[in-house]
Amino acid sequence: MEESLFTKTGIIKFLSKINTEMIAFILLLLLTFQPLYGVFFNINNQTELVALFYGKSMLIRFIGILALVNFFIDYIKNRLLFGRNYFKKTFIKNPAFGLLSILLIWGFISTMISDRRFTAFYGDAYRYEGYLSYIAYAGLVASGSL
Repeated sequence: MEESLFTKTGIIKFLSKINTEMIAFILLLLLTFQPLYGVFFNINNQTELVALFYGKSMLIRFIGILALVNFFIDYIKNRLLFGRNYFKKTFIKNPAFGLLSILLIWGFISTMISDRRFTAFYGDAYRYEGYLSYIAYAGLVASGSL
C-alpha cells in the first residue's frame, strides 16, 4: 500500500530526500563567485556601474531567500523528526538564531510603521538595503549554519 505524502511519515520521507547541506554549500559557493563579474569586465560609465550594483544586490537577495527557504526545509524536517526539542536546540540554546529572529521581527515592525514603506522594504537607488535584504542576509547566515 502506497503511503500518502500528506501524512507525517510521508512528509518526512519526502523532505529527507532533499540534501539541504549540499544546497546550502552550492548557494554559498554561488555567492562567493558573484563578485567576479566586476573583476573581469570594465565599467565605463555611471549607468553601467549602477546597473552592476543593482544586479549584484538582486542576485544576493535571490540567493539569500533561496538559502532561507533551504534552512526552513531543514528545520521542518528536523522538527518533524525530533519534535519540540529541536526548537529549543535551534532557537533557545543557540542565542544567535533567537537574536536574529528578534532582529527580523523588529525590522518588520519598523518597516510597517515607516513613512516610506516601499523604500524601507526594498531600498532605493542609493541605499540597496531594505528589509528584503535583511531577510536575505538572515537566510545566508542560517543556511551557512547547516
